[in-house]
Amino acid sequence: MTTKKTVLLLYPSAANQQTGAALKEALQAQGTPVEELVMEQNYGAVLDRLQQSVIPLVIN
Repeated sequence: MTTKKTVLLLYPSAANQQTGAALKEALQAQGTPVEELVMEQNYGAVLDRLQQSVIPLVIN
């Protein structure tokens, strides 16, 4: 059995979050786990999450 990796949608700022909404919905519709993080002033959390088994995508 294979487990799907989580896709991590990374946004440079909170203002960019709406940009990735359609992509997030499409991935989730296929059963792909999706997480979101805003990079602005949240660098420690981003680096911690990148150490996990994720596929990072920067949405600008």
